[in-house]
Amino acid sequence: MKHLLIIIWIVLAVVETSSATPSGADLGKTEEYFKNLYGSPKIARKVTEFEFSFPGHIGSIRITRPFFVREFESGKLKVKVLYTDPTQGAIWVKYILPDKWTHEQLTAALQAYDSDWKGANESPTAYRSSSGRLADNVLLELTIYAPQLSTDLRAKIDEADRQGKAVPKF
Repeated sequence: MKHLLIIIWIVLAVVETSSATPSGADLGKTEEYFKNLYGSPKIARKVTEFEFSFPGHIGSIRITRPFFVREFESGKLKVKVLYTDPTQGAIWVKYILPDKWTHEQLTAALQAYDSDWKGANESPTAYRSSSGRLADNVLLELTIYAPQLSTDLRAKIDEADRQGKAVPKF
């Protein structure tokens, strides 16, 4: 029953339309989109840096610049959203479940952001959509990256690798 409820919430995300226009700069999902699905955020804060993992990269990556973080909960589903501006679309979203994602849950969640997802070169757990969105499903988490964010991060990681340096803070 709990899996059915989680699938229903994820399917609602597929059906729900966003007021933002998808672009390479964001995922096309505004704060209003997430509020409509999950209610008011449990946590809402502005940060000067943010640290996260990236498919195919060992360790975490820290971006130093202003971001807005919103955390939502609905039943057992937790959602963390990162914006450069909450009036614009999200640039990074992490969904967390208490159990491993089923194929149906993963498919429904990915379809909310784009269609035609295929395995990505970054990692065996990564997917890329035809429009360039990147997703990574590791254990209990599904993380989705806006195309511009994943492109920028990949370029910085590749440059640091070529120079034999640690990944720079930017």
